[in-house]
Amino acid sequence: MSRTRLTRRERLVLASATLGSVVSGTVRATVTWLLNQLTS
Repeated sequence: MSRTRLTRRERLVLASATLGSVVSGTVRATVTWLLNQLTS
């Protein structure tokens, strides 16, 4: 039996981890951009 199918919990953890990294990256980029706008 192959282990390619993810359980619902594994899929949820994977999705939340991906979403978390995307959100944190977006927030960091936005904060950096805002600081550049304010200081320039």
